[in-house]
Amino acid sequence: MSLAVPAELLLPDARVRTRRLPRRWMSWATGLFLLASAVGVFLHRSLMADAIRDAKSVAARSWVLIVGLVLCHRLLLASQQWAAVPNVQFSRMALATEANLGASNAVVGGSAIGTALRVAMWRSWGVDPLGAAVALFLTALCPSFAMWTIAGAHAWPDLVSGRADRVDLLVGVGAIGFLVVPAVFWAMALTRPAVAAWIGGGAQRVIERVGRRIPAVGRAVAHHPVPAMSEDFRSRALAVCRRRGALILGSAIASQAVLAALLVACLHGVGATGSLDGWGVVRAFALVRVVSSFVPIPGGIGVMELGIVGALTSAGATRPQAIAALAIYRGFTFFLPIVTGACGALLWRRRQVVRGPLHSRSLIR
Repeated sequence: MSLAVPAELLLPDARVRTRRLPRRWMSWATGLFLLASAVGVFLHRSLMADAIRDAKSVAARSWVLIVGLVLCHRLLLASQQWAAVPNVQFSRMALATEANLGASNAVVGGSAIGTALRVAMWRSWGVDPLGAAVALFLTALCPSFAMWTIAGAHAWPDLVSGRADRVDLLVGVGAIGFLVVPAVFWAMALTRPAVAAWIGGGAQRVIERVGRRIPAVGRAVAHHPVPAMSEDFRSRALAVCRRRGALILGSAIASQAVLAALLVACLHGVGATGSLDGWGVVRAFALVRVVSSFVPIPGGIGVMELGIVGALTSAGATRPQAIAALAIYRGFTFFLPIVTGACGALLWRRRQVVRGPLHSRSLIR
């Protein structure tokens, strides 16, 4: 499995450029993850049997709560993208959201496929390139703010009261840094034309240096000067933020909170009650989400599992219960979107073939 194969299946009209070495690396990495997962299941088959037994014991009302939280999370993600892309129906944005999740989870390097697929879907619905760029920027920035907000929510009260340990101190200071510094930077860049022009001029000089070595980049800059594009981007992004910025940020924070609540619901569903520290689970979930966001692995698979299982056992769950809860959680948030997202993307492709070829061309490097 390589980066180009899913892209060519879902975007046959797209121009896909991938070098042989990255394709080979992605294929080997994907195969390695699958092999490591199979070996881990075999070596811990008795533990997995206990986890399967706990998963089968989930009551019907717990399944209703879990499915409800999953649907709520998907609606919040779709709301975030719908708010960032004006004049597109909510149902279409929900379809694009699911397709993006599925592509991002399907393969190493899938984020590029998901982004290209999402932009192609937006473009087919009449979104101009600048509007797509603004939407991508806002839907990437706000979730990072949301993750650090939830991660720091537990540490900040302890910092104020003086009861913070080393982890709380590190997380609290890191959350403040990753929230305040980017917020001030982008607020200045969006509200001050002089700052935006300075950033655009610096980017133009850097790209021109790159263009001397890569002719294609130089030709692109010659036809599309960065300072002019940065001013258009600034004005459009500022307009979207003023109209729907609160909805974009609020839905991003709420979607992360719902994911944490989903993990707690999965734990209660498999019987991990009693001494379970629910707030500790939320704290650990936020920390693992932040750490896994720096790892170039689809969905943080592997890193997420190790961190969450350790955190859940520390919060009071047994190891089989932690594995069972995590399996249910990842089944709904990682594996299910691969199926539903692929179906949604293929449905969109079928409609595009019926209506005619796409006029836009996507580029995946």
